[in-house]
Amino acid sequence: MSVPNRLQRFTEAFPNEDALRLAIIDLLDRVPKASNIRLNHGGGERGKDILYLEEGIFKNELVACVAKNTKITGSVSSNAGASNVLFQAKQALNTGYQNINGTTDKVDKVIVVCPHQLKSETIDSIYGELNERRERVTFVVGSDLLELFEKHYPEFLILQSSTFGAYIKSIEDGLQSATPVDSALLSHGFGATSQAISSVYIQPSFSCEICTYRTKVGIPSGERLESRVSEGEVLSFCDELVDLATLLDAASPLALDEPLLKKTTEALSGDLHAVWQQGYSRTMPLGPCGSKNETCLRFELPEKSHFRQVRD
Repeated sequence: MSVPNRLQRFTEAFPNEDALRLAIIDLLDRVPKASNIRLNHGGGERGKDILYLEEGIFKNELVACVAKNTKITGSVSSNAGASNVLFQAKQALNTGYQNINGTTDKVDKVIVVCPHQLKSETIDSIYGELNERRERVTFVVGSDLLELFEKHYPEFLILQSSTFGAYIKSIEDGLQSATPVDSALLSHGFGATSQAISSVYIQPSFSCEICTYRTKVGIPSGERLESRVSEGEVLSFCDELVDLATLLDAASPLALDEPLLKKTTEALSGDLHAVWQQGYSRTMPLGPCGSKNETCLRFELPEKSHFRQVRD
């Protein structure tokens, strides 16, 4: 979308001045150096529609915003919008703001905000009447304001249906143009197309496979190792851990070169079996554990990831 069209759609996003003021407050709320933002529009505002603190190098500065939703035209010598803006800017600079503590804060800067583009003659006319105070007044209008929204508050532009719809329409119109499509075809050795790109069917190559898994493998409980346990039961416990890890690896959406969970669990199972064998070699058999040839040990499970063999 061209800059003039984007700017035109941007100005249409604010049906009235109240909507503009609220949008500016939401914008300032997303700017890192702005804080204590408050709407001051109404009786007794004295030119200060919005007030906020701007973080400075040595101190925070009190900034007053003059919001104008209509195009500012003319010069300060006429009765058009420029004279009204000058009056509000002077009023904001000449009068302070009474804070919640009852003291009056001086306004350090004034920012004139308008979604419409202003002529340089209009801005120069206002600056000429401000004299030495012109350094304390800044204009953020037209494309400059649009860029701030694009940088700090892009969702506002997306949520404005007219703006977003126009943007999508501009993309669609660009794709319908024969020039870029023909150039792409010719660059790959194909002839130019004689029909609109929207009427050309392209077999989609993107797909997403969604799998469901059903298993009878349960989650092994470490409490089984707290009672007398045979070597066969330890091996069975380890096999269940590996089976569960294999299932989780298969269900993982990550495309890993190797089954990470299975590899880790196999190492853990080997350590667990080794602990059982070490305990058995240091301890006299404790008697049969079910079959005549089975010998059992009892493990106490600590909070850490190792096992300590204790005599039953």
